[in-house]
Parts: sequence; C-alpha cells; structure tokens
Amino acid sequence: MGMTVEGASAALLHDLLEDFEKELRKQGVPVARLLRPPASAEAVRGGFAQLDLLAPDEAIALFGWCNGIEPGLELALPVFEASSLEAMTRRYQTSRLGLGEWDWNPSWVQVMGSKYGLAISCADDPAQPPLVRAVEDSAGTQSSQTQHQVVSLCTPVTWWIDAMRRGWYRCEPDARAWDRSGPSPPPLAVDVYNMT
Repeated sequence: MGMTVEGASAALLHDLLEDFEKELRKQGVPVARLLRPPASAEAVRGGFAQLDLLAPDEAIALFGWCNGIEPGLELALPVFEASSLEAMTRRYQTSRLGLGEWDWNPSWVQVMGSKYGLAISCADDPAQPPLVRAVEDSAGTQSSQTQHQVVSLCTPVTWWIDAMRRGWYRCEPDARAWDRSGPSPPPLAVDVYNMT
C-alpha cells in the first residue's frame, strides 16, 4: 500500500491545501495570480466520467482548490505542478502511464505534473483515500510497481508543507525559481520530498 497521513480524507486534503497555500504566500508566491479558479465538483466528476472513471473525492478536493496554473506564469511550485482538469483529460486520452500497455493500468490518472508528477488510482470507492504514485516516463502503474506509492494526496501535500517550513524549499519570486540549496533533508526524506 504505502505510507499515509493519519486521518487521510478529502476533508483533510482540503484543509492541507489551504495550509499549503498559506505556506506558498509566506514564500512570496503570487498565489492569486498563479492558481486558476477552482473547478466545481460536477465538472470534476464529469471530467473523470469522460475517461470512464469515478473521480475520487480527493480529486474533487484537489481540483476544487485550483484548476491548474494560469498560462504564462512560469513560476513553478516547489515540487508540484498543478494540472488543469482539461489537461488531465487530454493527457489521459493521448498518453499512457508507463512504457506500453503491459505496464499501464487504465484505472490510474495523472493529476499533477507534466513529464513527472502524481497519479491517483480510481479503482476503489471514491470516498476512500486513493493510492498515489510518483510517475515518470519509465514508471508503470501495475500493482507490482509500488516503490514510489503512498496512500492519499494528503501524504505528499503534508511533505511539501513540511519541506517549506523546514527551509528545504525556498521561493525566489524575482527569479521565478525555487532554491533548494539551504538545509538538506535527511537522506531518507530526499526521495519522499522529491516525489514529483
């Protein structure tokens, strides 16, 4: 299964995303200009339905927080590239998570990032916290490939909040970049904090 935050749920994810946004603001990220307006629960369910998938409640919370990053604002978030619902749907229809059909499980959909990012499983009850995986070109989504898997979007969001609070990620708004040259995370946390 993978690690998880205690009490993981869509309600907790909503609260964590608000905390994440507060940390971004403290870092000087122009959140109001950067994040696109949220998608409605109906729009999220409809987007997933186009893919013949049921939207996990956590996906509804995620897209209900923001529906991607405004075009033209290249200031990236530290380890998080917000996808829009529309981009998620296009990506799912035009590409697969993995090297070929033998390692692509169609119940997984990438909800963050472009080349690298996070995917969630839509195979379980939508009210349950979904399995979440870091994805990249060489990673598949079959059940045996769990090296970078956690339970719930709450888990990576918690890690990102912690990384900013500890100074492992610091925004340089004028440079439109993130500085990772400060204190280093402990070796065990490096892969965890760089899930995307």
